[in-house]
Amino acid sequence: MAQVRRRGPSKYIISIYLGRDQEGKRIYHNETFYGTPTNAKLRAAELEVELKKRNGPKVLANINVDKYLDQWLEGINESISERTFEKYSWHVRRLKMIVGHLQLYNLNVLELQQCLQNLNDIAPRTKRDIYATLKTAMRQALVWGIISSDPTVGLRTPKNQRKERQVLNQEELKLLLKAAKGYRYYPVIRLLAVTFHKAW
Repeated sequence: MAQVRRRGPSKYIISIYLGRDQEGKRIYHNETFYGTPTNAKLRAAELEVELKKRNGPKVLANINVDKYLDQWLEGINESISERTFEKYSWHVRRLKMIVGHLQLYNLNVLELQQCLQNLNDIAPRTKRDIYATLKTAMRQALVWGIISSDPTVGLRTPKNQRKERQVLNQEELKLLLKAAKGYRYYPVIRLLAVTFHKAW
């Protein structure tokens, strides 16, 4: 957001925050303006829009994904629960290992998809959660005006793998029923066995 600071009679300094460079240092565009306070504020709003249209995304996104993800966590920390922040932080640590080296401005869905294939040592559900965190972070970058388009649009999320369940065959069902005779829940077991047998 633009800041307007008075520096003398009818003199103002307009500062526009443009993000951070690759070393993490803040980047500002400063302009001296002469006129009334109202005109200074109008010029600040006009300049902010002008800079974003001209080179905003390039300047704002001139960092790697790892630095942006750190900034994202810092920016949302106060608006989410502690538990959610911890979950996001864990996801970000994993993401930084495989996509952190990518430049935010040149990020594209194909590059992301290829890098994310390296998430092989975690459960499918956790993998899906990490994908969701990355999408959330990139959508926020779009809202903040850091990037001009969401690079995760079209990103294919891994499917949940169904686990094969072991079931009893007919002979095993007969043995189960035989062993369960005399047991107080035998009627329930028999009902379930008969129902299963018909469905099978």
